[in-house]
Amino acid sequence: MIRPRKWFDLNESGNTAELYIYDVIGPDFWENGIRAIDFINQLKAVKQDEIHIHINSPGGSAFDGIAIFHAIQESKKNITTIVDGIAASAASIIFMAGKERRMPSGSMLMIHKAWTFLAGNEFELIKFAERLKILDEQLANIYSATSKYDLAKISKMMEEETYIDSNEASEMGFATAVIESAKIAALKFDRNLLPGLPDSFNKMQSALNKRDIEAALRDAGWSISEAKKLAAGPRDAENDSEILKAIARNIEILK
Repeated sequence: MIRPRKWFDLNESGNTAELYIYDVIGPDFWENGIRAIDFINQLKAVKQDEIHIHINSPGGSAFDGIAIFHAIQESKKNITTIVDGIAASAASIIFMAGKERRMPSGSMLMIHKAWTFLAGNEFELIKFAERLKILDEQLANIYSATSKYDLAKISKMMEEETYIDSNEASEMGFATAVIESAKIAALKFDRNLLPGLPDSFNKMQSALNKRDIEAALRDAGWSISEAKKLAAGPRDAENDSEILKAIARNIEILK
């Protein structure tokens, strides 16, 4: 039995609760992820009146995203949404629900038309195409209500699969504030899920990934020069596997 991967986390220390959505939203083909109802129940259980929802997600189920959007909007709590890296697809819908919507410099949104995998006969495909059209209209209405743009402009942006940086999001009305001092977080999911990511964002994520590896190597006992050399190697599964094995060996030695 496959255990669903948890895509959100909660930190309730202090006067502000911090919720983190750092993975694919909703159950995917392999049943990874957690359904919206689990997130909504967690949201309702938060005791603090101030809640910050941090997002770093490629999206996932549009229906789960819409359900979470409405739960946030209907909540009597004061909820701020924050893009820590990227809020793409369904994750961008969740971002729109915040009373305040903050984006650090370098973070991004991505909006697009809904899509799915489907098999069936001619009539089933036609019916599902109509359902997707209705879903796209729902999504466009949410974006338009939040931004300064009308439905025609938003629909065109969705059709073109548009990536929007923090400054553009602020100008368009999607974000209420750009946080100049905040640093964006490294992605916790496979970047291949978003093949259209801008080169500038990919380069930034590669740099963050190298810094994380360097820090782990230093913690495991390597010198600065050794850590930099290993982290600067080619980013592929084989190299990363060797680094992880090396870290594990050094941790055993240090014990």
